[in-house]
Amino acid sequence: MAQADLDFISPPDEPSTHAAIQSLPVELLQQIFKFVYLQNREKNPFRTQLQLDQTRWVPLHSIDVHPASPHMFPYALASVCTWWRDIMASTPEYWTRVISILDAPSPISVRSCFEWSRNLPLDVYVTRTPKRGWAEQDPQRERAQVGLVMDCLRPNIPRCTSIHFDVVHASSLPLLRADFHGEAPGLRWLELTSRLGDEAGSPRYGLDTTLPWRFSCPELTRLSLDGVNFASAPQLLDSVEYLSFLRVSHYKASRHTPWRLRAHDVCSAARDQPLRTLIVRNIEFDASGTHAPAASRLLGVQLLAFHEMASNNDIMQTLACMGDEWPVEIVFRKSRVGALSCAIPGNVLHFRCIAADQDLSVPLTGWRGYTLHVFACPCFDDRLLRALTHADGRSSCKRLERLHISECTNFSVCALKGMVKRRRNVSDVDIACRIQLLHVSGGPRLESGDRAWFQQNVPEFSWTL
Repeated sequence: MAQADLDFISPPDEPSTHAAIQSLPVELLQQIFKFVYLQNREKNPFRTQLQLDQTRWVPLHSIDVHPASPHMFPYALASVCTWWRDIMASTPEYWTRVISILDAPSPISVRSCFEWSRNLPLDVYVTRTPKRGWAEQDPQRERAQVGLVMDCLRPNIPRCTSIHFDVVHASSLPLLRADFHGEAPGLRWLELTSRLGDEAGSPRYGLDTTLPWRFSCPELTRLSLDGVNFASAPQLLDSVEYLSFLRVSHYKASRHTPWRLRAHDVCSAARDQPLRTLIVRNIEFDASGTHAPAASRLLGVQLLAFHEMASNNDIMQTLACMGDEWPVEIVFRKSRVGALSCAIPGNVLHFRCIAADQDLSVPLTGWRGYTLHVFACPCFDDRLLRALTHADGRSSCKRLERLHISECTNFSVCALKGMVKRRRNVSDVDIACRIQLLHVSGGPRLESGDRAWFQQNVPEFSWTL
């Protein structure tokens, strides 16, 4: 910082208790702030060297803790006193990470952060404090807070590298078709997510559906949208070539929803993208009308995840649209899968937090993968272990070789031993493969004799409480 830029800064007259802070020279404080900045800075893989002057500091991007952390740079230091804030305000690189905590008033306004960052690329976070902040029950209040943030963000969208909204109510989220205009040439990560879906009578349902599409972000690589935003903006991905991550959340078809969303729409929107991860969360697709499965290719999908899905039909619709492009891993989290009768693709299968009333033996019947992860599933019990290899040696997942069990307590050591033993006694790999890896954590207590048996009969074994 040039000395001329500091002439206007002088320690204010404050009580003597702050004498130690005020006695530090501006030049020393400037070096301290720069040191802290460098400690918090990480190289941003989204920005090329041509976008920033090599003599300038690389703007902040990566966040390893929640954005509402009281230790977040630069907000923690700038909140010490107005003098420190004035010194830091003259360095635009400090303010390229704009954070708005909706339920925690800040002495530093969002508008000031946009102004202090000058013309540098921005990473914007709009969220709430952990735990306490998610108890917000007034969607109208939250919607008004987001509206104030959008008033400041809207003219600065063209210089954003990433935009993250994480709120309680989907009705509080901005609408891409109405709120995002122009081109954002450096935008790589766009996230508009909420904890709850649109409530009945959501004001978003009243938007004029004929509004023209006026936004593009050709360099986008990661996209997380609520169902209404995804359904209302099918043109978003037309100019995108390198999308690797897509998550669509919260949609329930009803006569009040002006935009329809089908599994076909999700898959066809990502056609010919180098997609690696596709996550579908709490979606009830529109079943009206007739449509054929997507003929487009989903190139190289590695992970397909279903979170909080209440209907087996919605899962099967998505799987049907995958065509021949089977992902390597499939994840089911807090979803109802007990009646999932279609063949489950993927070499690696995850069940996470599946309720006790779900029968996992049904979706496992047609699965031909080799690695199974089960986490915090009350339905993982002795009956399921018997189904993994029946007494005659026939198995519902004959290729299973690697089994990871975490935080499951409704199975017995005896039943697990029996499953391993029966599969070891099968000589035909076309009937059942032997268990080559068994990792258990957070399960029932294991006696020393049983531990010795597993170590002798499973090549790679571990069991921790």
